Amino acid sequence: MVVITANGVATRAAMSRVELVVFAVVCALGLAAAIATLLGKQRVVVTAAALVLRLTGWRKTVPLSDITLVESYGRTTELEFGGYGVRLAGKGVTALVANPGPCVRVAVGGRRPRTYIIRTDRPEALVSSLDDAARPVPGR
Repeated sequence: MVVITANGVATRAAMSRVELVVFAVVCALGLAAAIATLLGKQRVVVTAAALVLRLTGWRKTVPLSDITLVESYGRTTELEFGGYGVRLAGKGVTALVANPGPCVRVAVGGRRPRTYIIRTDRPEALVSSLDDAARPVPGR
């Protein structure tokens, strides 16, 4: 921190103990979040009623009845959404990106329309599973 006195002399002031502790805590939390994201597991589960998305402490359950579109998205990199993890990309887009690779786009209607970009090693299987789960079963 630089302090300019009344006579115009600039001096360098040391950080106070409180500032130093706050700085250390913020750095530690940021490092812990980065490690958790990099080492965390991403899970995408399709049940009979919902799509369940999980990544290191974040969870979202999307009812299948709210899904309006499922399609392959192509490959993504960390630069596209500003890093790895759960990324709020604006305009109702949430990206679930644990590492670079192929993704699936899932559009959700309802009260709060959203689009989820989901990183997966098997995009065709996820699209197929969601299509199959959303299709009504004959006789029910």
